[in-house]
Amino acid sequence: MSKFATALKASFLNNLLAYVVGVAIAILSIFSDRITENIKDAINISDSRVTIYESLAKDIGYYLFYVDVLQDGFEDRWIRKSGLNSLIPKYNNSISQLRGNELLYISRVKRFWGNEESEKLEKLFVELGSLDDRVHDLNEQIGDVTSDFKDNIDFTKTDDIAAAMGIEINEFRSNALSFLNSLEN
Repeated sequence: MSKFATALKASFLNNLLAYVVGVAIAILSIFSDRITENIKDAINISDSRVTIYESLAKDIGYYLFYVDVLQDGFEDRWIRKSGLNSLIPKYNNSISQLRGNELLYISRVKRFWGNEESEKLEKLFVELGSLDDRVHDLNEQIGDVTSDFKDNIDFTKTDDIAAAMGIEINEFRSNALSFLNSLEN
């Protein structure tokens, strides 16, 4: 091999790292838009997941609070007209918020967490509907008192409903927490 070829080979080997880095930078610059878009999409998905999770958890939490207070008031027999007048609109708002966003929540959970999690949420909404039906079983007593047909609740007519509600609330709370915890993984 000639001196020129040997010198060329030695020069190439000495600068090989610089050539590799240069080629890598060239390749990355060609695909930088795609890489940047993928990073942006991943960040947006992460932000959307957090937003949906927090909104759903907050709505479930508000609902559980108001249905729990309502159930406690009937079970412990302390609820009166003034309490009902302030509590019922808050309960109705909380259930309307959840039910009004049901399809949004299910579709977002399906998109960001998959079919298995969206099916769990659908089952949770079925439980929510059943619990709301139980609250509706109290409507006769609530309506009579808030409309001034009666002065007080006839708790003998609501004791069984309130006891059943307590069981359903505990089951719903447990399933809701389990579901929300599954979204964190």
